[in-house]
Amino acid sequence: MNSYAESSTQPINIFSDIPGQILSSGENRCVGSGTSQFTYSETINSVYQWSILNAGSSSISSTGLVTWDPTFSGTATIKFSLTNCPSIFKTKTFYR
Repeated sequence: MNSYAESSTQPINIFSDIPGQILSSGENRCVGSGTSQFTYSETINSVYQWSILNAGSSSISSTGLVTWDPTFSGTATIKFSLTNCPSIFKTKTFYR
């Protein structure tokens, strides 16, 4: 006996990119302690997250505020991504 499963098709939204860009309170910063605020230029109707890469022990909050590692010097990458779709993201290079 064969059995067949019925399925229904429902439209889904597929994102391949998100509009907008990462904005910062400045393009560069001197070495030392301090903070930099990053924002996103568009309103995103999805859960998102901020992350910082290659920046020593610097950290970034859920609101985009970076607290810099006072000994870090170099190029950091700020990343804004959709939580449920982490392959969709924007990045910004920040020099310090």
